[in-house]
Amino acid sequence: MFERLYNTVVDICLVEGVQIPQGWGEVVRQEVIPLLDHPKLRHHTDIIQERLDSFSRPISIFVVGEGKFGKSTLINALAGQGQEIAKTDVLPLTWYITRYTMNRQESCYRIYYDTSQATAENLEKICSSCQGKLVEKGIFGFPEWEDLQKALNQEETITKKMNKRSSLRQVIRTIPNATDATLLDIVDTPGISQIRFASASQETIEDFYYQADVVLWVMTADKLNSKETRHSLESMSRYNKPIIGVINRADNIPPNQKNVVISQAQEQYGKWLNEIVLVSAKNGFEALKSNDSEQWWESGLPALRVR
Repeated sequence: MFERLYNTVVDICLVEGVQIPQGWGEVVRQEVIPLLDHPKLRHHTDIIQERLDSFSRPISIFVVGEGKFGKSTLINALAGQGQEIAKTDVLPLTWYITRYTMNRQESCYRIYYDTSQATAENLEKICSSCQGKLVEKGIFGFPEWEDLQKALNQEETITKKMNKRSSLRQVIRTIPNATDATLLDIVDTPGISQIRFASASQETIEDFYYQADVVLWVMTADKLNSKETRHSLESMSRYNKPIIGVINRADNIPPNQKNVVISQAQEQYGKWLNEIVLVSAKNGFEALKSNDSEQWWESGLPALRVR
């Protein structure tokens, strides 16, 4: 009964052109949930509410890969903003996770850090000198993204000189999205080799991995035989999250070799990957900036976004 009611309302909303998820989600709350106000049906309310909540939150995408494989360019292309939200050609020495959250609110730039670390006081001084304001214990907010970037650069320089572990754990940048496009929460991680040397932060990365809806594992055709990638995939597979192998820089692969590359990747990592796709993040991002729909489709990004 509840499935029939639920599907009927959804079908009507689609026919009438009600936008998803805000429109028909509210209709379901108003029309379907009250019908379940019966002792034998109330357990369905929690199921429907959970489904609706999943539609209202951004899709969480966890991006993993070795350094210099084009993760930042892929993030810029997936965000669909046509602007560089993730810095490219940069391999920070400090270990931290960066979240790029697309929402319908105003921009927000924050640094999260471990107050128990010996370097926490230094980070607090740096943040304050870069226009940062203490939001609450362990969190600094910044008026502009450039201010936060300045603080990160200074923190990395000082931490390197001190030869101590940084207290920095997470950076968040929310990006207003007034369109009807799917909202994304993209979690950018350090390169695999950096993760290996960040044992103190392993709990942090595993927490994010556990919350992810999907994992994009970035690799390139010329470095498919990677022990680091194989070891990390095997370790992370225990979370039973869908993992898509993303072979970047597909524009450098001859057309007659693309199926060969996919077969090689399948042989190396197939037992841990749900799917393997070829993309050119660079071409996709350039297509967004120039509004070139043909180049966008040829980049392979549209197929990845709908998965």
